[in-house]
Amino acid sequence: MDFGHKKGKMEHGDFLEEVFNSISCKQTDHHEHHDECKDDCHCKDNKHCICLILCELENNKKTLRFRTKSGDEIIGTIKCFDKCTGCVVIIQPGMKSPKLPPVAVIISCRDIESISFEVDHW
Repeated sequence: MDFGHKKGKMEHGDFLEEVFNSISCKQTDHHEHHDECKDDCHCKDNKHCICLILCELENNKKTLRFRTKSGDEIIGTIKCFDKCTGCVVIIQPGMKSPKLPPVAVIISCRDIESISFEVDHW
């Protein structure tokens, strides 16, 4: 795959967009696609409750509010969660004023301290 780094054709943002677009979240079992995952799986011995419930939230298109261990707040929807690596791809929506495009955030499930969301029925 030629990203054009040597020729200077592709900007840094274009490269990141190419990487983002290559992330496949259509796998039903992430373990099948990682050879090393069966022996050294992130979720195998992981008892971190956030990592355990992210699979359930992955297919939910609900907007979530993530609080990281460093105190940052991320608002968005989960594009995908890889159980083997623990990586979560969160899509933050764009803004109209000031005009900002949607942003993809990649974070480890272990770095998420809490997840909150609105409930429909209480």
